[in-house]
Amino acid sequence: MGGVRGLFRPSAPAAVMLTDPAEIAENYRSWQKRVLVATIIGYASTVLSGWGLGTLVQHFGWDAAFRVLVAATVIGTLLFIAAWPAKAHGYTE
Repeated sequence: MGGVRGLFRPSAPAAVMLTDPAEIAENYRSWQKRVLVATIIGYASTVLSGWGLGTLVQHFGWDAAFRVLVAATVIGTLLFIAAWPAKAHGYTE
């Protein structure tokens, strides 16, 4: 499943990122630009986080890397819980 074909297949987070611009875009050109930006940001964040985790593992070992991943998970969970009561959008109905 790898190779060149796997390179152009979006991952689950990338697919989720691409649905939001598709819903809010007013026309096709606007949608294309938003999807391009979302795709670049998605793949760039994957590269940067992989580089950061690799550097962490090389310098401090896997124990430190797992601690950082668990801490990031806890922080993300707490932020999600804090944002749960927010409305889906800020528009008045």
